[in-house]
Amino acid sequence: MKKKVSHTPMFVKNKNVRHFEVMMDRMGDSTEGRFAINVGPAGVGKTRTCQWYVINGVDNEKGIYIRMLKIWGNSELEFLRAICKELGSINPPHRKGPCNAIIMDSLLNKPVPVFLDEADRMSERFLDVSRDISDVTGAPFIMVGEEGLKDRMRRDTRVWSRTHYELEFQNMEIPDIMIFFKKSSELELPEECANMIHSTTDGKCKPGNFRVAKVVLLTLIQILNSKKTRTITKEITQIAIETAVQGI
Repeated sequence: MKKKVSHTPMFVKNKNVRHFEVMMDRMGDSTEGRFAINVGPAGVGKTRTCQWYVINGVDNEKGIYIRMLKIWGNSELEFLRAICKELGSINPPHRKGPCNAIIMDSLLNKPVPVFLDEADRMSERFLDVSRDISDVTGAPFIMVGEEGLKDRMRRDTRVWSRTHYELEFQNMEIPDIMIFFKKSSELELPEECANMIHSTTDGKCKPGNFRVAKVVLLTLIQILNSKKTRTITKEITQIAIETAVQGI
């Protein structure tokens, strides 16, 4: 019996991640309040890269990750309490002033990067609060979202003048798919099959979308195991693509 194909969740440093690391290196060169923007379509790895950096970034400068929630509305208090929690406050105050004081003290002591994901949901109030914190503490704020985020930030000249870096994540390339599959399954993915997966779309994204490709690759592993084979063919790859797209 053929050995079962296993899957190990793996983070692969592709071109997007390498550019992200360069951005973070440059953001660390200044002690002034500053912003950066990381934009791109859904499914290209923006969130996963931020989370990876927070866990594995430069010692003492790994940062905190916060996902902007729609339920917060325009509540500055909910926003400030979320930052407090990520900075280690177990039971943040229920007033804005004390929350702000905790954040300022913490980031003045150690001005780590603050990653705000889904930042295109941010109200103007949240941008103003972020600017004040960054100006006082020197902590960089990295705004992560889709393309419309740029336009929102451009409308506030005080915010835009502090935006030192713009990074746009691109869709995966064929070698990225081959490397990801090799590292996560230890199997070689034929280039012609990688090209098929790269071309796959769910109708809402462009070819090379990481989220779609990952679902196809996981489906491919399931099919290989169900057929008790480790040989990847174009026919099996096509079945994986059709099955995966139906489930997305």
